[in-house]
Amino acid sequence: MKNTILFLFALNLYSCLAQQTESFECIIKKNKPMWIEAWARNPLLGLKSDGWYSYSNSYSYNYTKIPEYAPFYSYSPSKQMFVDIYSRTLNINVNGNDTSIVYLEPEAEIILSDTISKKSERILYVSDGTYFDDVIWINDTSCIVLGHFIDYNSDKVFPKIMIFDIKKQQQTHYKGNANELRLDYIERKFNNY
Repeated sequence: MKNTILFLFALNLYSCLAQQTESFECIIKKNKPMWIEAWARNPLLGLKSDGWYSYSNSYSYNYTKIPEYAPFYSYSPSKQMFVDIYSRTLNINVNGNDTSIVYLEPEAEIILSDTISKKSERILYVSDGTYFDDVIWINDTSCIVLGHFIDYNSDKVFPKIMIFDIKKQQQTHYKGNANELRLDYIERKFNNY
């Protein structure tokens, strides 16, 4: 069974590599296979657009790096920008090789910071059961945020993918079919640091 799954994953990845332009699904498969493995079923199947939104500098400030979270910031390829998806949602305590994680409020935000101008801006704030798991930079002006949404009325969990175009200040959201998380991706990710 495991070999069949690995074969199908490799076949799917090969089809991504054969395409002229990479879809965001292919980028996720190549860069974050552990996120896909965290789900009982492929979270990229059945994705539907929740729409696109524009954002503005609704909350902007001078940034300061938080030492505990700095290793977990996701930097653009040029290192000019970074995204912080954890500091509002997680309490990370690093003690030598031991990392403990405590989930805080079910509110989350995505903070985009510019290392040259030393400015930060909130590009997304949610309080609806959306959690952010990881970030993949496509280039210096676009990134993909992987996450999940928990419907507290039904206890169902849905994969959630957000694509940000920083230059245009736009974001597109995708939501997958109800699924099951087989393991805690965040805990697994931080244990690999």
